[in-house]
Amino acid sequence: MSEALSPDSATPSPLPTAHPIVSTVRRFVETEVVPVAAALEHDDEYPHLLVGRLRELGLFGALVPVGTASAETVKQFQPYRSNALVPLTAWLDKSTIYALGPLHPRQGSANVDPYRSRDAWNAVHNEGLMSMRVQMDFTAFAERDDNAMLKEYLRNGLPYFGDDMLRTGGIGEWPAPAAEVAQTRAAQRLVAQAGWRCDNDAANLQALTQLVEQLEDVNKEVSISNLRWNVNLLGTGVGWVTAPLLDRLQALGCSIQLSSNNWVNSTTPGVVAGHAYRTINQHPIHKSLFSNATHISPLNPWLHLYYVVTGVNSYGQQVNPGEHLTRTEALRLRTRESSWHLRMEDRLGTIEPGKLADVAVLDRDYFSVPDVEIKKVRSELTVVNGRIVHESTGLRAPK
Repeated sequence: MSEALSPDSATPSPLPTAHPIVSTVRRFVETEVVPVAAALEHDDEYPHLLVGRLRELGLFGALVPVGTASAETVKQFQPYRSNALVPLTAWLDKSTIYALGPLHPRQGSANVDPYRSRDAWNAVHNEGLMSMRVQMDFTAFAERDDNAMLKEYLRNGLPYFGDDMLRTGGIGEWPAPAAEVAQTRAAQRLVAQAGWRCDNDAANLQALTQLVEQLEDVNKEVSISNLRWNVNLLGTGVGWVTAPLLDRLQALGCSIQLSSNNWVNSTTPGVVAGHAYRTINQHPIHKSLFSNATHISPLNPWLHLYYVVTGVNSYGQQVNPGEHLTRTEALRLRTRESSWHLRMEDRLGTIEPGKLADVAVLDRDYFSVPDVEIKKVRSELTVVNGRIVHESTGLRAPK
């Protein structure tokens, strides 16, 4: 919603605060979100009606205007640290699909200005207001056929650069447009030569088979075995992520990340939504769970853990029979195993001496509550980087 900024252009003009889309967003929040916000925070149902209204108004996935977000605005929103309430203490930002031209008011949230999309993280970090740890990847989804933007990322950036609160990661979620096979191969080769981590996607057997072949070809020229490349397993259904393909990925030193957002995407009980969590978890390859983007499903990890443990979708339907994980297995994939992918397993993922003391005190016992209450888990106290970033009113000492 702000003018796209090219490397050679001046700072874009901010979107006027009187812009119709800004007024619409504010009016919607004030009249339809604020009155039910408290109930939604602890509700165990997906807010289908509210999302429906967002779609009717053209706001579902609407971008927040970059030009109108001042440092003071950021501070005002700090008391609503929902990530700390959930709680999330570390997050990998895999970037998203960027727009090659100026953004417009009806642009979806999957499209961002690649030159300015990380300004918000930098601003919050510079103000000392980070309430969770963030690692940022760089995508090249809509790249031109010469991989020009990817080359500039690799030439001017550094992987894993920053501090323990905000740092760069690798290239991904795509090194190039997935449909452009030759260009993707060239892009993967460039990433390998630069020694960066690379994330790739696959959503069915054909795509996964093709991707494994591509990675094997790259590895013949430039070894990727120590770079911790990763494959994001998207899509639906079971059976297409085969053991032989996982064997080949493991031989390349790769990991896999299993999406857990099919609890939102599925509506038909007779169709198995997947993934084959139980089957895949038996393979020794490094693996973890991820929630996908906020325009696809909420970031709340407990909603995803509920689905992985029960196979029940947002409509209360059983859509993944026989492929559930235990609560311990699911939590391990979301925490300890995720830290390996971030190359921070020496600092994150478990509570033990020598690691960063990010701690959340939950309002109920995840391991013993009824299944349906997994969705309702919230934090009473969240500590990140030695600082309390969330504290429920019940814990506050009387003045």
